[in-house]
Amino acid sequence: MNNINTPIKRNSGLQAAEFHSKKEAKAGDREYVRWVKEKMKAGKLTGILVENSKKEVVAGGCIWLKEKPPRPSAKKKDVPYLLSVHTEKAYRGKGLATLIVKESIKLAKKLGYPRVELHASKQGEGVYRRLGFERTNEMVNKFKS
Repeated sequence: MNNINTPIKRNSGLQAAEFHSKKEAKAGDREYVRWVKEKMKAGKLTGILVENSKKEVVAGGCIWLKEKPPRPSAKKKDVPYLLSVHTEKAYRGKGLATLIVKESIKLAKKLGYPRVELHASKQGEGVYRRLGFERTNEMVNKFKS
């Protein structure tokens, strides 16, 4: 479980740094790693890691079984949600994110789910589109403090 902290912490820090101070990003990292460990222990989150020849984690992502409200068309009460996909700079452009997404889809199918959901960053959108993901009508209203 320790190996997964590297890509998750780095990815959450990069995302948080876009919107907050470094201090707030570090606090967010700690909380995020705690949340990930909790979900992993409960069997609700699986990490997918890619290592180089030196056994260093160079890319990773997670599948979270995200609870959804009951709906008549749903056979399960949760949906696989792909998050924290990150590849170290030196390893980008080598298909590692694509590999992680494909493995996530395989896992979701193996578990009997008909779909995978995610939030696409600008950097990752091309990978997701090439693998069949489509934009939906999700919306957000960010309140100003």
